Amino acid sequence: AFGDSGAVMKETGLIGFPGLGISAIQSNPILLMQRKRVVVLGATGSIGESAIKVARDIPERMEIVGLAAKSNARKLAAQANLVRPEAVCLVEESRIAELRAALEYEPIVFAGETGLEEIACLTNADMVLVAVVIASPFLAGGMLTGRRRRAG
Repeated sequence: AFGDSGAVMKETGLIGFPGLGISAIQSNPILLMQRKRVVVLGATGSIGESAIKVARDIPERMEIVGLAAKSNARKLAAQANLVRPEAVCLVEESRIAELRAALEYEPIVFAGETGLEEIACLTNADMVLVAVVIASPFLAGGMLTGRRRRAG
């Protein structure tokens, strides 16, 4: 379906368009877009679940690099086992052992509010989907400031 653009997409993570050959894509920069690397805060909620579904439906355009949840360790582990992000975070630190036991691979594991800030500031992420209520304006401000500081 992608003609000779499929190989470029697989090797570079770039988005292609069905029916266009590699020369048409390379000669038109508008058609050449990089796959977005996304961290999802609130992964176990409805918005987070929808984001994961979208990422699985369009892997050539979106990759989940981090998942975070407040307390549902088993659901977070199941999601992580499915999409294999490089990092996960569980805010409720008392359930970290449960999370680790349910993971089928070894991602970076962050914990607590500090971990939430760390995963939100992953340097290789293009964007952070914030699908959580952040009660502390200091935490929210710190995440945004930290993200800008690390990305720049």
